Amino acid sequence: SQIGYVAQPELLAEGTLAPNPVGSGPFRFSSHVPGQEWQFDRYEDYWRKGADGQALPYLDQISFRPTPDDAKRLGDLERGDVDITYTFRPNEVLALRESGFKLVEYDLGEEEFLMMNTQAPPFDNRLARLAVGHAADSERFLAEMTRNVMQPANGPFAPGQLGYLADNGYPDYDLDEAKRLVAQYEAETGEPLAFTLLSVDDQLNISNHQFFASLFEEAGMSVTIEGMPQINLIAQAATGSYQMAAFRNFGFPDPDTDVVFWRPSSVQDPPLVSLNFPRFTDPRVGDAIDRAVAATDDDERDAAYQEVSRAFGEEVPYLWLGRTNWVLAANPRVNGIYAAANGSIQTLGAKTWIGELWLNA
Repeated sequence: SQIGYVAQPELLAEGTLAPNPVGSGPFRFSSHVPGQEWQFDRYEDYWRKGADGQALPYLDQISFRPTPDDAKRLGDLERGDVDITYTFRPNEVLALRESGFKLVEYDLGEEEFLMMNTQAPPFDNRLARLAVGHAADSERFLAEMTRNVMQPANGPFAPGQLGYLADNGYPDYDLDEAKRLVAQYEAETGEPLAFTLLSVDDQLNISNHQFFASLFEEAGMSVTIEGMPQINLIAQAATGSYQMAAFRNFGFPDPDTDVVFWRPSSVQDPPLVSLNFPRFTDPRVGDAIDRAVAATDDDERDAAYQEVSRAFGEEVPYLWLGRTNWVLAANPRVNGIYAAANGSIQTLGAKTWIGELWLNA
């Protein structure tokens, strides 16, 4: 998230921010080799001090290396070529748990889900949404495809967070009921229940979504999976140019920041770009959000967000696959590593405070 980040106005105006970034953090930009490395040096005038009273940061320099290949990232950590890496891939998480690396795990962040365009066929019809809801065996998916590294989810609120409800009306897996709903949909509309599922085109995502496609087809639906780069999928979701699409989101510890993705008022006619990707406009959601963000009492906010959870559970604009477990893994020589989370940091990965890291000699 960019919330709270400070940018130098002159650089924004001149359009030179990308190659010469200026921020307010503990390190200052040194160099960038595209596709290889970002390097930052200690900022001597950083405003914070550590718990020991010493000036932060402790490190003289830190580098970030983009490494798209999963196996190489873990290999670099094991060889000592990098000190910290992170992943959410289940096989890697399980391997890291058996390693001697220091780990920070976080599984109360964003959810993985399949979202449906509720303003376009077939999912403008609640029967179709209920059918896929009853056909989606998420419990089996978590066990077989993630080996239970991911946690169950029935909505955008994790246990212990505002808005969480153990029973919010979200449909249970029931193949017979899914088949009945498919037959009812086809009888009432005169059309087969058929749709295209958009997926990011990497092996893990395609495999996961093929798993669900097979469940939908077992219930009598016809499914086509279309793989594409993530940026293309986001663009099609934002413009409503899809039927069903895979996504991962809603990672803020406080839901007040996630409401931008749920507000019915962001869906305009004629269709424009909207962050409410399912284009779900149930007035219950808008009313509950207004009450939640206006309240200062957490009990009131909790009750309002529980109404949002019920609306999502009963109307099924999302199919909840599970809650992602992110792992930050560090070489044992890294110290000062611990989970960093507050109300403004989106948990799109386990995070730590880099200004407080230090290394054994």
